[in-house]
Amino acid sequence: MPPDITESKVWELFGPFGAVNSIQITRRECEPSNPNEIAILFVSGTVQMPVYHDALAAICALQGTEISKGYKLRLEFQLPAMNGNSS
Repeated sequence: MPPDITESKVWELFGPFGAVNSIQITRRECEPSNPNEIAILFVSGTVQMPVYHDALAAICALQGTEISKGYKLRLEFQLPAMNGNSS
């Protein structure tokens, strides 16, 4: 994702496909090992949607969408982690 992506832009992209529970954007800068290199900023995000079919429709429609010059969405489906309790 582009470094200046906002939660409201992500809501704008995913909202038409159904309810969105939450959006989390993570920015992480990796320092270069060589002083002649530049730092790299990694930006990723997580969108939680409560309805499986809505999430699947969003992924199918938005995969590869260019959201800013040179930045295309790369989407993956991930089920929520189970907490290990079976009671």
